[in-house]
Amino acid sequence: MSFSPVEMRVGPGRAVWSSRNVTECTFEYREGDRVKRATWDPRETHVSMIVFCREWDEPSGVAIMPDERERVYEGLWRIGRKAGVKAVLENLQEFQLAIPVRWNRGPNGCMINVHDSGRVDYMQLGHLLSLQFPRDSEHVHLIKLNLPSELCWTYPGGEPIPRGTLSKVVGRLRELRTENLWIGQGRPWRVDLEWGAEA
Repeated sequence: MSFSPVEMRVGPGRAVWSSRNVTECTFEYREGDRVKRATWDPRETHVSMIVFCREWDEPSGVAIMPDERERVYEGLWRIGRKAGVKAVLENLQEFQLAIPVRWNRGPNGCMINVHDSGRVDYMQLGHLLSLQFPRDSEHVHLIKLNLPSELCWTYPGGEPIPRGTLSKVVGRLRELRTENLWIGQGRPWRVDLEWGAEA
């Protein structure tokens, strides 16, 4: 069965599902003469598509500027979603890119991972907060967190979280539901959270 490329306009650029070989897919974001590519094959990477979003693939070695980076994210996310890929795009090196295809993009977007080892990772664009919680053999899926009134991001390391942002993080953690998770999805997690002066 032949494959016909799929493309869509994204801001000043175009997002393209350019090829498919069995289950391996190639996605591109093109803006003028610049191209950023990402490949995904569930046989090898399962749910993850790894993208290091620092340089354009064409022209080779040209840095991706911060305003361009957001458009690259948006383009790859949209074409991945259009292709129906159940994938996570993530920059494993610095958490600059953490975009599940099923995630609502934008400045208020976030992703929460719950790890069976007893860790919650809260991610928003460019930031990561990792929190440990004690495992209770009686209540296996209860997450008990006691957060101080002031807290720093895990990445970038030591950067204080502004009070308003921390309030949003706390709110999102309190509203944690299975459907909002990536890792840990399908388990009946429940959050018991106390925060600073509210404790």
